[in-house]
Amino acid sequence: MWKTVLTSVLIHPFFVIVDQYGCPVKEIPIKRKRVKFYLKTGFSHSKDKDDESNSISYSLAVSFRKFYVSYTMRYYTYIRNVGKGLGNSSLYMSYRKFIKNLGIYTGLRITIPTASEDISSRYVNFTPSLLFNYFKGKSDSFFYIYRTFRGNPSRRDTWLFSFGYGYSFSPVYANFSVDFIESSIRSIYNKAYQG
Repeated sequence: MWKTVLTSVLIHPFFVIVDQYGCPVKEIPIKRKRVKFYLKTGFSHSKDKDDESNSISYSLAVSFRKFYVSYTMRYYTYIRNVGKGLGNSSLYMSYRKFIKNLGIYTGLRITIPTASEDISSRYVNFTPSLLFNYFKGKSDSFFYIYRTFRGNPSRRDTWLFSFGYGYSFSPVYANFSVDFIESSIRSIYNKAYQG
C-alpha cells in the first residue's frame, strides 16, 4: 500500500486526486487559478531639501484569494553624500477588499536591516498601513497612509501620507505620487515626488 501511494505522488502532478490504487479521480483547478506569482522591478527618485536618492527595487510576490505577500530588495544607485549600495529589504503582507471599483488594502510591512550602517540603521521597523485605490479602466488613483514604529530608540515613530495616480501600459505599470513624510528626527513634514 505505501509503495502505491508513493508511486502515485511521484508520477502524477500536484492538484490531482488519486484513489487507493494511485489512479487519478479528478483535477482541482481552483487552487492553481487563484494562486498567482509576481516578479517586479521598479525605479524610484526621491528628493527633498535634506536628502536625494535614486534606487532600483526587485520584488517577488504571491497572492492567494484576498491575501498578498511580497519580499522586496532595494539597491541605491545614488544617495547624496553617501554614494551607492544595498538598501534594507522588506516583507509585506496585506488583505484586500473591493467595493465595486474601490480597493481597500490593510497591510503590515516589516523592514529587515540588510543595508550597511551608512545607508540605514541596523534596526527592524514595523509599519501598518491602509491604502484606498480607485480603478477606472487602465488607470487608478490612490491614497496611502502608514505609521512606522521604529526599532531605533533614537528615532521617532513617523507618519506618511501619499496621493498618486497610476496607469497600466500593459505589461508595464507607471505611477506618480506626492508623499508627505514626517521626519524621524524633527517635528516637520517633508514633501517628496516619486514616479
